[in-house]
Amino acid sequence: MMGLNLITYSGCVVNGVFLTKKKYLFHLVNSLVFYMYCFYFNNYFYGKYLHGSK
Repeated sequence: MMGLNLITYSGCVVNGVFLTKKKYLFHLVNSLVFYMYCFYFNNYFYGKYLHGSK
């Protein structure tokens, strides 16, 4: 589970950089939103599928 989280977060970082690499300010704001979304998605996904909650 920890390995999967690490891979997923790495993907989020890479995607955030590639999506927003042109403008620094936009990159900063978008990265925060993107990382919050990734964090929420990870918690939802792992909570639902790995712990069996419905």
